[in-house]
Amino acid sequence: MAEGKPMKKPSFNLKINLIDVPPTSSITKYPNISEGEKELLGWAIVGDVCISCDNILLSQGIDSGPNCIATDYVWYFLTDLHTKIPDLLKGKRVEQMFYDNPDTLTFVPEERFVNIVFECKCKNHEPKKECKATLEDVLSALLQATKKLEGELLKLNPFLETSDELRILKKSYTDTLSLISKHG
Repeated sequence: MAEGKPMKKPSFNLKINLIDVPPTSSITKYPNISEGEKELLGWAIVGDVCISCDNILLSQGIDSGPNCIATDYVWYFLTDLHTKIPDLLKGKRVEQMFYDNPDTLTFVPEERFVNIVFECKCKNHEPKKECKATLEDVLSALLQATKKLEGELLKLNPFLETSDELRILKKSYTDTLSLISKHG
């Protein structure tokens, strides 16, 4: 990087923040929970999803302030999005649904760029917003969001280190990183 030149700000951001988890949640009781509760653990990982592109908040409600964002089952959202990266790298269009609302995030590759479309059927959102970002920025944002969620879960309960959810989240991260390395 040349001296005096500012660093380029990424054009796409995907931020995940856990919502305050009540003390009765299976996340805070893990690993001393029943098998039935363990199966539901991933669904209990709820958080805010903030999607922005070129300083435009795609997931913002019409009547809300700049911090209003979609809420979803963030563990499922991220791990599912990781499974779609191979297709995206092959130049295929991929859709990512939200699990807690009727929103869809669509990625349409265009050479080294990705057209990103956020569609919502909620009354308090615009029906459609879109932008364009580099593929590199999209993948970087996904990896950063995954690491952040991992850190937040471990901060919430260090015993989650050995949970299936963290193992799967870490594997999703390393698999995507490996695909990126192979893809160039």
